[in-house]
Amino acid sequence: MRVHVLLLLFAACEKCKSDSCSAEDVSMTYIHKQWKPPVQKFEKECMLETGLEQYVLNEFYESPDIPDNYHFKCQLKCYGMKMGILSSTGDINVEKWVDLFDYMNVALAEKCVQMVKEEDLCEKSYLLVKCVNDELSKQYPS
Repeated sequence: MRVHVLLLLFAACEKCKSDSCSAEDVSMTYIHKQWKPPVQKFEKECMLETGLEQYVLNEFYESPDIPDNYHFKCQLKCYGMKMGILSSTGDINVEKWVDLFDYMNVALAEKCVQMVKEEDLCEKSYLLVKCVNDELSKQYPS
């Protein structure tokens, strides 16, 4: 019985790292906050590079939406490149993306990579994250 409960909790939370996680606790705002630790060490460096203002980044972490802001889009590109997820030619390392970010899985990442055909790397980064956000929003409505 205990194993079944643990398996159900794990399935509901996917890669949730919190011991107190339950399916009811998960929202897109919660997921956005879970995505902060992997990028945090690059945050200031990328903000200097992109000119992103802190309030725009805060909007992302405090809401279920993705800011439609060019500096934010380039912030995502900067993170992707610094983390080895995005190459300078626009290739995506799906395995690394999935390994680094909670709630990501290979099928979702590959679906978004196939859907997004964009040359501009800032826009591509944004569209990939938006695709993931839109798909996860179906599972975890806010």
